[in-house]
Amino acid sequence: MSAARSDTAWTVPSGDYGVGANWSSGLPGPGNNAEIANGGTAFSFNLTLDGYALAVANAGSELATDFDLNVGNLGTGGLVIEEGGMVSTGWGASLGYWDGSLGEARVRGTGSSWTIEDALYVGRFGTGRLGFRREKRSGLWRGRDGGGDCASRRNVGHWLRSFRGARGHWEFGHRGRRFGVHRSAWIPRLPGGATGVVTVRGTWTVGEGLYVGDEGAGELIIENGGRVETGTLFASLAALKGDGVLEASGVVLDGVNLVFDATHGLPQTVNFGSGGQLKVTADGRGDLGAGYRGTGELTIAEGIEVVSAYGYLGYSEGADGRATVRGMNSRWEIEEELFVGREGVGELLIEEGGTVFTGSRGYVGDSQGAQGRVTVSGAGSAWAVESLYVGNLGTGELVVEDGGSVSTRLGGHLGYSTGSQGSATVRGVGSTWTIDGEFYVGVYGTGEIVIEDGGSVSSGSGFLGYSSGSHGLVTVRGANSKWTTESDLSVGRFGTGELVIEDGGSVFIGGKGDVGRWEDSTGAVMVRGRGSILALAGSLVVGEMGSGSTLTIVEGGIVRVGDAPFGGSIDISVSGGTENFLRLDGGYLALFGDQTDHVVTLISGGTIQLWDGTEWKVSTDTADFLFGYFESEEAARAFSGYEGLGGYTILTTVPEPTVLGLLGVCAVALAITRRLVAVKRTRKSEV
Repeated sequence: MSAARSDTAWTVPSGDYGVGANWSSGLPGPGNNAEIANGGTAFSFNLTLDGYALAVANAGSELATDFDLNVGNLGTGGLVIEEGGMVSTGWGASLGYWDGSLGEARVRGTGSSWTIEDALYVGRFGTGRLGFRREKRSGLWRGRDGGGDCASRRNVGHWLRSFRGARGHWEFGHRGRRFGVHRSAWIPRLPGGATGVVTVRGTWTVGEGLYVGDEGAGELIIENGGRVETGTLFASLAALKGDGVLEASGVVLDGVNLVFDATHGLPQTVNFGSGGQLKVTADGRGDLGAGYRGTGELTIAEGIEVVSAYGYLGYSEGADGRATVRGMNSRWEIEEELFVGREGVGELLIEEGGTVFTGSRGYVGDSQGAQGRVTVSGAGSAWAVESLYVGNLGTGELVVEDGGSVSTRLGGHLGYSTGSQGSATVRGVGSTWTIDGEFYVGVYGTGEIVIEDGGSVSSGSGFLGYSSGSHGLVTVRGANSKWTTESDLSVGRFGTGELVIEDGGSVFIGGKGDVGRWEDSTGAVMVRGRGSILALAGSLVVGEMGSGSTLTIVEGGIVRVGDAPFGGSIDISVSGGTENFLRLDGGYLALFGDQTDHVVTLISGGTIQLWDGTEWKVSTDTADFLFGYFESEEAARAFSGYEGLGGYTILTTVPEPTVLGLLGVCAVALAITRRLVAVKRTRKSEV
């Protein structure tokens, strides 16, 4: 479109686009094509070009909108920016917005530019066209494309043929001219049988991400000396055509196993199409991963270090992406977030001394329906991450084994959102998960962790079943297997929590503990087997406001409550909770200091249940128990068989007669003496 074809022209140096006096023949509108070609500037808040075309031509001529610019909103609209003209859009822009609409735009000529602060929609519900090679395409204008620049600071092609029935097709770079996108481009964006094709014969630069087919079908053709440069390429190798060059700082690919090792090194070249070359610099400016919409693999090995902005394994629904970081000094450094199973299936294996560093959050099973698994295996193998979400909205699994280590600088979360499932296993001597912040097992969803065979977990505080409807389970199993917290432990805070310590496992709590704290919450703690220990520096409350919570100590397990200098005790159903119990069957409860009177209160209050061979029953008879205050280590050890209990009151059940004979006359006599003294004190106070 040229000045000769316009029906009304902008006549003032600057002013409001919507004032008729600023135009030579009244306001632009249906059938009244317009141009801004006098070097002046027209301002508008929102602007829709329906039923007419606007040309912005010549140096200094400018159209500026504060918000959106829609070309073809309900009908047909056109925009030409040529010969140094400029358009700036304060928010988003659309070409072909609603059903049946047609929007066309052309940017041509040196110095011509269109700057869009947010997203550009090329064919949103209707038909959008950007950049054409033929003489005539819509009847709104004539002329061939030249150079020019169209820049979106956010997303260009965001929803190119994005909805069912919409169409989007770009051809640009005619005569070798350059087309630039400041942020990202999609070919196309959303489903519904959408198809997007981009043909490049000149140079196309996309500053951040180029997505070839998101949920629709996309194809990128680079030919006749064409070149594309981007931060990150998201594509299937099969969707890349032609004989041109595509250079990317990072890639998330289907149909290829990208290997960074001593043989392949950095950067790498992957062949595509009919002689085309994909050059991956992996210089840290782009993202890296595998499995965009299909299946892909990534391997980092033999001491190679690779840096990326983000990491993605299993990017889209239906994708399957797997990465392996193997060998000493092999390292994947991710400056921002890592997604293992973003919307699809993702797996990360760190082995034989390989390491992964994640500067921000790590998500394993991020979206609903996604599945993710991370395995850290072998001495020296490590994953360091700021905060970790295993089962964010989907299903996630973390395995640390054979001396591997995971360190989380902030929080650890298993089963974060409603409906999610997050599980972890820390297995084997030297295998560790260190959480400097809080550890949540079942935040809003379901979380579970098993610490076994000498594995170790340490955290700030711990929450099992954090929110209403959540469920959290921790199992610590086997000698030298342990969980240590610097602060408090809550087993069933608002939801349901379970803690099982068995076969010599141990849990050490640096603060106080509660089991079934709030109304409607339920908590259960089981300490089973000789050498199995739960130790708290502070007090322990079972069923503060909740109901049906239990602390069960059986088969020689022990719970130690309180320590110098703060002391500590145990309370059951203290603030309206009901049907909460301490259950004993050959286990030991040790309370710091002389708390024989408190033990008698617990027994007489009906808060302790004993196993009768078929079920748990309340006992209020002190004759069913052995307990006493043991000032010396020797006496405490003789009574319980455990070290470090001098200065504690110890409670257990009366053992079977054959076991009773093995305890030793002195220990039993001392226990019975202490019990009788406690009973006499109680009866005297009742008189």
